[in-house]
This record gives sequence, C-alpha cells and structure tokens, in this order.
Amino acid sequence: MLSLTTVLGEYVEQMTGLLDQVFQHGGRQVISTGYEELRAFFTRVDPWISESSGEISLTALANLLTGELDGSVESIRKGRAEAILAYLKLPTQGVPDTLTAELRGWRSSERSGGVQRVLDEALQLLG
Repeated sequence: MLSLTTVLGEYVEQMTGLLDQVFQHGGRQVISTGYEELRAFFTRVDPWISESSGEISLTALANLLTGELDGSVESIRKGRAEAILAYLKLPTQGVPDTLTAELRGWRSSERSGGVQRVLDEALQLLG
C-alpha cells in the first residue's frame, strides 16, 4: 500500500514539470491560471503537510515562484504573490534563499496596491 507521503511526493514531482512548462511557454492567461492553481494546491495540501511531519518537500514547486516571468500584467503578479503567500503559510517548508531577497526587491518596485498588500503579508511571515 502506498503511503500518503509517497503519493503526494510523486504528484508534486509531476506537477513541478508541468508548471515549469506552463510558466516558460504559456501565454498570459495560462500563466495566470498556473499561479492560481499553485496557490490553491498549497492551500489544499496544508493539512497533509501537517500530518506528514514535514516529510513532503515542496521546495521544487517553491522554486517555480522565483524569477518573474511576465510582470506586465497585474493579475499575473498578484497570482504569483498569492501563491508565494500560500506557500509561506505551510508548516515546516523551507524557503528558497533567493525568495526573500526577490520579494523585498519586488515589493520596492511594485506599483499595484493590491499586490503590495500581499507582498507585505508575505514579508511579515518571513520576519
């Protein structure tokens, strides 16, 4: 019988590859939807992460959140910020080194008030 950790780990591995392709080659709407789905996944997986005592690593997915792809559209920026915030709210997940510095730099140049609020909340979680 497969454990929850094994099944979720395999799912994360498959999802990482697909989302990487979406973020690299998708159009604006596809990228926006990718960030929305990633945020929703982080929100839904929270109880399973807690149950697994941190055995499930989502760092590969978190690495997809670093590096702005198409920052010209506010909905993409907000979706990305919300996905980062959902990731940071997960228990026992490591934060990629580049993410903290990138969030600070992004916040200093962000022009949308809505995105700024999400980034501020994310930065508060980082300390």
